[in-house]
Amino acid sequence: MYIKTVIKPAAELELIRIDDTVGSALKIIDEKDLLSLPVISGKKFIGMLSKRYVYQTFFEMDEPKEVFLQRPVSDFMRTKIPSLGDTNMVEDAIGFFIRSPYPFIPVVDENEDFVGIITRKAVMERYEQIFKSEYPRFFIYSYDYKGKLGKIVDIINRYGGNIKNLALMDTGVLGLKEIFLSVESDQLDKIIESLKSHHFDVKM
Repeated sequence: MYIKTVIKPAAELELIRIDDTVGSALKIIDEKDLLSLPVISGKKFIGMLSKRYVYQTFFEMDEPKEVFLQRPVSDFMRTKIPSLGDTNMVEDAIGFFIRSPYPFIPVVDENEDFVGIITRKAVMERYEQIFKSEYPRFFIYSYDYKGKLGKIVDIINRYGGNIKNLALMDTGVLGLKEIFLSVESDQLDKIIESLKSHHFDVKM
């Protein structure tokens, strides 16, 4: 899946700029019940302002609140945040979220212009759509899936089956592949029986 399918466009986001005051940024964060905000300069993503980090800094500093709130966003934003291109896959975002504490990933186009963000929630919801289905689901395990995927599809079609979802995953065990299928069919038992008769390891 391409990141474009789960991106939240820049036009729908609350954005701040490096010369905005931290006070104005916190007002947006509190009013919109957010944890962080993207920081931009023109069309470029510059960094991220975290509510937690701002408050942590305030309590660690001996500075009047009025003075603190007038400081620029640039004093508090995090800048070393990797971005993904809008042609990247959602799978690339999963690896980022596993290794990173950040709540979102900035997404840029071919000109490095900021086009939006992808969030952990958006990724999880998309995968939930794949694996949560009203139709019967089963898994097929195979060490050599090349050419076998076509055979699986042929068997399903033979019994009038309609594939609703299909995902191929690496189990990490000596090249063993896991094929997830969600199939609409009135003859599911015959499909499973036929797959097994062709030596496919099927798990419901």
